[in-house]
Amino acid sequence: MFPVLTNAVSVVKDLIFHPICLGCGGLCDEHADFRHVCARCSPLMVQVQEPHCDGCEHPFWGVVVGERICPHCEGMRPLYGRAKTTVLFKGPARELVLALKYRGGTFALEDMKVLIQKNQALGDFVRAAILVPVPLHPRKLRSRGYTQSVLLAELLERVPQAQELGEEEVA
Repeated sequence: MFPVLTNAVSVVKDLIFHPICLGCGGLCDEHADFRHVCARCSPLMVQVQEPHCDGCEHPFWGVVVGERICPHCEGMRPLYGRAKTTVLFKGPARELVLALKYRGGTFALEDMKVLIQKNQALGDFVRAAILVPVPLHPRKLRSRGYTQSVLLAELLERVPQAQELGEEEVA
């Protein structure tokens, strides 16, 4: 679709169906960082920062000395080299993922894009990574109409990161 037409459709849609917060069910402010998470709920999306587990990136609170492996990863020997995340899978962030995965909520990709842009370490990792979407069973693909891992891989591939945008555009 043409960008001008896409924007016009989006504006009309928002006038008729104002975006609802996935976190609390309230109305979203049009000037908030996210379209589907209100300003009151957005701080509940915990951004993962250092120090964190080297295996799964679950954050540690406080000072960490020595190996950075959380109790969940201690006995595991995953087949992948490293996992990356931008937020903890709880609260509104969890609702964004569930909307995309189970409720046909491709609209959640807009807010996921904002989360990804705010995480410079994820951008650096993705630039050097080979993204391989997990295939969806054909029956699930027919019922959903899309594979969420493909949509996320395409989003990660297209999203400019903080260093490309300039600091003032991300904040």
